[in-house]
Amino acid sequence: MTAPDDVRSRLERWRRSGDPRDLWPGIEEPEFRAAIAEIARVTRAVLAVSGPEPIALAPTVPPRAVGVAAFAAGTGALLGYWTETGRIVAAREFAAVLAGHLAQGRARAELLGRALGRILDTFAERGISAAVLKGMHTAWVYFPEPGTRPCADIDLL
Repeated sequence: MTAPDDVRSRLERWRRSGDPRDLWPGIEEPEFRAAIAEIARVTRAVLAVSGPEPIALAPTVPPRAVGVAAFAAGTGALLGYWTETGRIVAAREFAAVLAGHLAQGRARAELLGRALGRILDTFAERGISAAVLKGMHTAWVYFPEPGTRPCADIDLL
């Protein structure tokens, strides 16, 4: 089964069951909760500490559990950025998972940014002014780079 078919199949099972284990087989709730707790600890520490001292990501669960938890929490790309820039230090296998999140976040931001540019250009050609709202605004203003802010759509006023 191809990856998209596998994802589609898991989504269908989850829609029927409501059981998150159908979305992420092999990730048990205690692992997921432990990964979420570690992500929360590290995020708090990075945001609270302004000095150059890196924060250690030290989960007691498999890298895949951290990846799933980071995806579910919407923090994967930001954690990947902090790892890439040295704010977080993590074992190689965890850093690789977070780097994957960051790469996907960057690709998504680039795709949405190009779409936004086309939309705003089209509006401008027609004399329509627009304000960019929510994720597409905060990604460029408040996050270290657009790909670190989870965003799936474009909101305009």
